[in-house]
Amino acid sequence: MYTVREIADRLKLSESAVYNAVQSGDLPHHRFGRGRGTIRVSEEQLQQYLEGTKVDARPSTPVRLRDIRHRSCAA
Repeated sequence: MYTVREIADRLKLSESAVYNAVQSGDLPHHRFGRGRGTIRVSEEQLQQYLEGTKVDARPSTPVRLRDIRHRSCAA
């Protein structure tokens, strides 16, 4: 299980960004102890979070220089 600091280091995020993901419910976690407790994230929970943040790439249409020139000449 990972600590907040370890998750932040692994994802190249600030610890506050990890705490925000925990607080919003986006990052599944375990909390141990009384009060606010200690937060721990399992490998499975981290993978679930990463899958939820995944953005699929859109196919892009390449813009060619000649198309830009053609459009500007037609104007």
